[in-house]
Amino acid sequence: MLCANAIAQQDEWYASRPDGHAPIEIMGDHYHEKGELMCSYRYMLMKMDGVRRDSHKINKEEVLKKYQMSPNAMTMDMHMFGVMYALSDRVTLMAMGSYKILLMKSIWMQHNTTKNPVSHKFDSKGNNITKSKNKGAPINSGFSDTKVGTLIKIFNKTSQSLHLNTMLIIPTGSIEEKGTTMSVDLRSAYPMQLGAGSWGTMLGFTYLVQGEALSGGVQPIITNYFGDNPEGYKIGNKINLSSWMAFKASDWVSVSAVLQYQLQSKTEGSDPIIKEQNNKMFEKAGKRHMMPGFESTFLGGSILNTGLGVNLYVPKGILKGIRLGVQYSLPIHQDVNGIQMSIQNNFTLGLQYSLKVNHRLGKPKP
Repeated sequence: MLCANAIAQQDEWYASRPDGHAPIEIMGDHYHEKGELMCSYRYMLMKMDGVRRDSHKINKEEVLKKYQMSPNAMTMDMHMFGVMYALSDRVTLMAMGSYKILLMKSIWMQHNTTKNPVSHKFDSKGNNITKSKNKGAPINSGFSDTKVGTLIKIFNKTSQSLHLNTMLIIPTGSIEEKGTTMSVDLRSAYPMQLGAGSWGTMLGFTYLVQGEALSGGVQPIITNYFGDNPEGYKIGNKINLSSWMAFKASDWVSVSAVLQYQLQSKTEGSDPIIKEQNNKMFEKAGKRHMMPGFESTFLGGSILNTGLGVNLYVPKGILKGIRLGVQYSLPIHQDVNGIQMSIQNNFTLGLQYSLKVNHRLGKPKP
């Protein structure tokens, strides 16, 4: 795995170096020594632009043949707060909460005011911006689902480490969010909701390997939701596979390349309120539904991302123990279920601070 024999040249895997942590977008990548505490903050910005059906981009005219509205541009800002505490050298507790801000920058809406339908671009407040620039406005914001769990060390030897990732998903994010669409208050589309609404688990493992200058890791995680949420639907289960390699340029800096794959099954069931809104529009708008985001089966699919990252680590001095991570990712393949917005890029910035970070995970370093 990741040329482990070629990379591994020291006795055990160490956290106290810039590449001792994975690229900042990857969670649960490392454990701690007994008594260590780490607090973290991450900011992630995801940009979406345009629409695709399955693996192909499509234009708004194709969407407006069947729907009254077509999304045009959207951003998701996420603020993530985490804490890790090691009960022992083998068991590390972990908790993470997040706050989402969803902004629909613009949508296209078709009007049948003439013999030939006319498309206009509107911002989220219903202002016609067909010929003007739009800075966007918040649609929904609030806390998303909470994750708590444990990281369990299996082994750490010959510069390789393996631990289990076991997390519980607590449905603290709202699935009853409302938004204003063309001056009408409606329950927001499925992608605009803040959580899954169901309890679930995230189970997997993380394998790490480390040499004098090179390091890497692999992390498969399976997310499974338990039954329908209170609104009558169940978000599809997910498989995430992350792999990365890093180069330690100095005691302070490392650079990394990452490859991430996600596969998510279709949603089962539907929200009766969203379904009713969609059906009413179907009768009023010439046999066209509201918009693709109101279809419960138009969630999930597969995406392959690649990215670059930089980790900064302060090994000594007044700022000792502080880490700063930056990662920028682009999708190289997307194959969505139904019709969805197209992801353009992800940007993640994170700050981490550990107490006793120059303690290693085994015996003192010679």
